[in-house]
Amino acid sequence: MTLDKALRNTLRNTVTRCRRVLEEAVGDMLEGRLGIGRDGQVEDAGRMGHLSEPEIEHREEVISHLRHIEAGGFKPADAVTQLIREVAYTHLNRLCAYKMLERCQLIREAVGQGINSNGFKFYLAYHHEDYKRWSSGEQLRQKGVV
Repeated sequence: MTLDKALRNTLRNTVTRCRRVLEEAVGDMLEGRLGIGRDGQVEDAGRMGHLSEPEIEHREEVISHLRHIEAGGFKPADAVTQLIREVAYTHLNRLCAYKMLERCQLIREAVGQGINSNGFKFYLAYHHEDYKRWSSGEQLRQKGVV
């Protein structure tokens, strides 16, 4: 299948918008949940009492990766920007892969219905805090959807 110029432009614009949304969400999560500011400042671990033990371990892994990026010559704020781009890139590629697998009928529907997708519902079953936010409509209100 060949893509004409208009379709290529539409695809590029859609992917760019999706990447921006993911980057914003990742930045918000790093800052609001894990205490890693966009300016490169990292909150003291003692102030992260709201995190569970697995989340604390995850935070330490993220900080370790952030330090690895900084060791490559990035300033702290630029390292956070790079980290956000890497995470968004990975998630976008995975979402696209799931969608293509659905479309080819190699897997059952996992992401194609957005928040009504089976994949999202399975995620909520194992992430109780996210389930509470989702069931209360909190995330939708924050984004101005409702």
